[in-house]
Amino acid sequence: MASCNTFFLFSIFLALIFLQSTADDVGSVVDDFSKDGSDLSAELALLKSRIDALELHIKEKNEELKAKDDAISELEKKIKEKSNSISSLQSEIVSLQKKGTLDAEEVVNKAHARAAELEKMVEKLKMEIDLKNKEKEALEAQVNEKEKKALNLNSEFENLQNIVSQQKARLQKTERALQMAEACN
Repeated sequence: MASCNTFFLFSIFLALIFLQSTADDVGSVVDDFSKDGSDLSAELALLKSRIDALELHIKEKNEELKAKDDAISELEKKIKEKSNSISSLQSEIVSLQKKGTLDAEEVVNKAHARAAELEKMVEKLKMEIDLKNKEKEALEAQVNEKEKKALNLNSEFENLQNIVSQQKARLQKTERALQMAEACN
């Protein structure tokens, strides 16, 4: 839009310059007209050719300006497309950063949850180990008690064996004494 206004102003400016020079030329032509009629037609032809050349020059400049305006419009369109693309990429980056942050938070939360689970498992295993240690201690106490009972029973058994051996020895003495007493009678 700004380039169209610039083009329009430039065209008006050129037209004014050419009109001024043409008006000066026409004034001199009118003065010369009175001088010589044949010179006038030659000068008129010269002026027409100058006007045609100037019109052609204006037309070429207008075409150049139009081509430049088209090129500028095309560049503005490309700039707008690139700006839109940049905006889109920036919003995508922001989105990915948010998603990355959310993903990282999710991973951290999962890691915390897993750590909590592992801590619970460790506590459970510690309690099981404590329970097993208590059971082991209870079994060791029972084993110690049974060993003491076994030792007591062994010593009682040995005592009883000694008593039985002594009783057998007495019984044998008594039987021999009885056999001797019977043999003497």
